[in-house]
Amino acid sequence: MHSVIHVGIAKSGTTTLQENIFARLRDVLFLGKPYQVPWIRDQIEALKWRDDGHLNLEPLKEFFAEKSHEARGSKKTLVLSEESLTSPPMKLLVARRLREVFDTPKILLTFRNQMHSVVSYYTKQGRILKKVPKPWAGRFVSFEEWFEFSINNIEGTHLDRLRYYDVANVYADVFGRQNVVLLLFEDMINRPAFFAEQMARLLNVSVNVVRGLLEQPAANTRSTIGDRKLHELNSSMPKGIRLLGGALPPPVKSKLKQAFSGVLRDSRRDKIELNADRKRQLINLYADGNQRLIKEWGLELGKYDYPL
Repeated sequence: MHSVIHVGIAKSGTTTLQENIFARLRDVLFLGKPYQVPWIRDQIEALKWRDDGHLNLEPLKEFFAEKSHEARGSKKTLVLSEESLTSPPMKLLVARRLREVFDTPKILLTFRNQMHSVVSYYTKQGRILKKVPKPWAGRFVSFEEWFEFSINNIEGTHLDRLRYYDVANVYADVFGRQNVVLLLFEDMINRPAFFAEQMARLLNVSVNVVRGLLEQPAANTRSTIGDRKLHELNSSMPKGIRLLGGALPPPVKSKLKQAFSGVLRDSRRDKIELNADRKRQLINLYADGNQRLIKEWGLELGKYDYPL
């Protein structure tokens, strides 16, 4: 039996794969994400971000060696899925560290049309300020502000990890191209039988079981207009105060909920439309790499209107 590391990319159906597929397959020894052992999360974070002088991979190597032995004994495929492994700008370093920890794993990369991935990431994560001093944490950021910052400071941003050709070749160089599998989010949605066949072959499991699991509702919920309006309203309030936050007295919170109930209950899907300039910027950023993926890896990206 072999092991599989699913390294992303974020917003390509990773949560659905983790919760609906990997975690439910009897013939898979799934370590996370979500992690069965919280200690693994801390070790993976260290692998991604710590410099060599403060990094000890030995505990992680021993853990995975033990789990690999367990998987072989039970004739299961060992799977680790962590989409943030492709988040750090030093992707080659992360790949080399993974190679040091694991024996000879298969690497799974899932891709999604960059135009759609950018919008999806913003509506779920990009519009909220993170890793800033507490008074500003959670503040609303407009799409234009987020995009402009990301395109001008691209290293380590979501736009950076969407350079799929570069990511694929980093892992091909480290693990061998024969050990890298590229699958498309769009195939999972539009050609589930084909996607299930590819996934079943990778995991060495029943294709019918995978197809059945793919029919389950998607694990990730879509962002709504009400969600966005709540963040916008919070940003208009004094620093440290949130519309429905604990800092407000209960009577005040109750009155605010009543006053804005119509807005906050708006469950329509929040849609962001890319203007012509933003589309052009994304085409300039990704077209060359996508064309190389078609030519060198045989991916049918044109079918799903990837930037070309």
